[in-house]
Amino acid sequence: MSRKNGAKNTASYEEVALQELKIRLAKKGLTPEGFFRTIDIQYRKSVTVDAFKKHLANFNLQLSKGQISRLILILDEDMEGNITL
Repeated sequence: MSRKNGAKNTASYEEVALQELKIRLAKKGLTPEGFFRTIDIQYRKSVTVDAFKKHLANFNLQLSKGQISRLILILDEDMEGNITL
């Protein structure tokens, strides 16, 4: 018989930041993909990290600097300053 005593949530800080983004976007009626498309108005499937940060502020998602940094670590996979869809 398996016991779950003392089981802890093992989500990483990055996973928590991504989940928080999803929740806050959903409250505004957007998915992460929909949010990305509001930034990528020329349909290049790529946006700069700076544009991403600016839109986070414009949408007033109230994410902390730490959460934003973690999101960028996840989304800018090659660390070259661009986020691709």
